This record gives sequence, structure tokens and C-alpha cells, in this order.
Amino acid sequence: MQAFSGFASAYIITRLVSPLISTIGLAATIGAGATAELGAMRISEEIDALESMSIRSVSYLVSTRVVAGVLVVIPLWSMVTLAGYLAFRIYVVVVSGQAPGSTTTTSIPTCNRPT
Repeated sequence: MQAFSGFASAYIITRLVSPLISTIGLAATIGAGATAELGAMRISEEIDALESMSIRSVSYLVSTRVVAGVLVVIPLWSMVTLAGYLAFRIYVVVVSGQAPGSTTTTSIPTCNRPT
């Protein structure tokens, strides 16, 4: 297990866990928030006001949320990846009792290898 702990950290967290967690978090947060906000705008007739000014409301309101989602993806993925590395390192060093260098010596060559 000790020989593969760095590889597991680099491969599993970077390529599998981080994209999945950030996608679920982004979809839940932005999806629920945008739906609630657009629903409230429909009830308070703000969308009707945009349409009366000849502004296409769907493209105007949804495009800003899509751009915001694209801008948030990279920082969110970075935070999830760093949190995953930290949690895995704490598990390996504290819980499993392995050497602190066991996670970094094999994870750096794995991360630098092209896919």
C-alpha cells in the first residue's frame, strides 16, 4: 500500500474525484440558485418587463449564469483537488502511520506524466 499511496492520490483525486465533486457542487449550487432566482423574477414580472423592452429574456438571463459557471469551475476544481490531497495525506500519515514522503515521491511523477 505504501508504494502506491502517492500514485493513488495523484491519479484518483486528480482525474476522478475532483471533477466529479466539483461538477456536482456546481450543478447543485448554480442550478438551484438560478432556478429559484428566475422563478422569482417571473413571479415579480421582471422577465415580462425585459420582454416589453424587446430584450430576449432567456438568452440575456441564462447567458450570464453560464458565463459565471464557466468562470467558477477552475477555482472550484482547484480547491477540491487541494482539499483531496490534504485529506489523503492526513489519512496516509496519521491514520495509516506511513512516512510523510510516501505520498509525494510517487505523486509528482504521476502528475507530470501526459495522459
